[in-house]
Amino acid sequence: MKYSHPYVRLVAQWIPNLCAAYFAVFCFAFVLFTERDVLAQAQFQFSHGSTVYHPLISAIFCTLVLLLLGLLLDRVLNWLPLRMRAVAWFPSFLALGALTHWRLPLVSDGAEEASWWFLVPAILLWGLLLVFARIFFDTSKEHGTFPTYAWPNILILLIFTAISVDFANTNIRTHRLLASVRMAHEGNWEGVLRQAKYEKHPSRQQSLLTALALSRQDQLGEQLFAFPQPYGIEGLLPQEGDTLLFHSTLQMVGKQLRYLKTDRTTSDLFFEVADTLNVDSLHTLTPLCHYHLCALLLERRLDDFSQLLGRSYPSTPDSLLPAHYGQALALCARDSLPLPADYLRFDSLRRGLSPILRSKSANEREFQCRRAYGDTYWYYYFFSRK
Repeated sequence: MKYSHPYVRLVAQWIPNLCAAYFAVFCFAFVLFTERDVLAQAQFQFSHGSTVYHPLISAIFCTLVLLLLGLLLDRVLNWLPLRMRAVAWFPSFLALGALTHWRLPLVSDGAEEASWWFLVPAILLWGLLLVFARIFFDTSKEHGTFPTYAWPNILILLIFTAISVDFANTNIRTHRLLASVRMAHEGNWEGVLRQAKYEKHPSRQQSLLTALALSRQDQLGEQLFAFPQPYGIEGLLPQEGDTLLFHSTLQMVGKQLRYLKTDRTTSDLFFEVADTLNVDSLHTLTPLCHYHLCALLLERRLDDFSQLLGRSYPSTPDSLLPAHYGQALALCARDSLPLPADYLRFDSLRRGLSPILRSKSANEREFQCRRAYGDTYWYYYFFSRK
């Protein structure tokens, strides 16, 4: 579109450039920092592991391709009114949303499967915008200051940004899980635990990564039940096919437990293999021993746990045991005296023995127990899913 006024001609050169600069910065940052793990996992699944995802190179490539698309459409649609030149960038924003829209079937994050129904109404919306701009805008009245033309385009760009982000896979559980796998591969176990602290309803893979991080820090018996354990032993040990971000969690756990065959880390074979270990190996308190003890706790097999604990800690006072092991021993001895004061208080809350709680419902008593003792094995034993 040609303009007679010199100032308007100058503005007409700047508006498309500013739209392009905004899209380039947003696309590069969104792909590199927000969707890097989702795109890495998607590329791994669709290429069956034959290609390697590089975050920086991928972000640059995606930005260049979509930027060229936007510049091409801006040139083709140069008849658009100056107040609506940003409309030409809608296909680039839509393509960015579609590129990052993938829902990953191997990630049990509770997210819905990918659906592409949004493409048709989105394209129709763009067509209506073009028709609206063609029919209802009088291009002969293009005049005014720079903000007169800039603000409508900024508003359009922000709307397109919101649409693109809404189309993308921004499921927080997916991002936390994939970030945890990447951190585990990097050896950042503190980062894995930080991700887990935000999850009140973790996926099964997130639970096993949390257990692996605790094991690597020798804190499995001390802190395992400080994190939700909704899957029992299935959340402690991986399953066949658990491969995320190029990394097999089966092999990661197998390496930590020093198994020769990683398939033995699955719950079906774990007890069979662990029970065959000789007593001498248990005295070394290896990661496998702690996994075995915690697996028995997750299965509520307290008799087997106490026998294994006696062989592993033959002469250790209860006060020096890892926190959850001591709590489990208190349950084993709950029919005898004396019992720890903390357990007596927990039992009082659970059974509603105090006058304040006596009239409360079972759900209210459970809530009080979770508030005060949600990070203990006692809470898991009595209230977690069986």
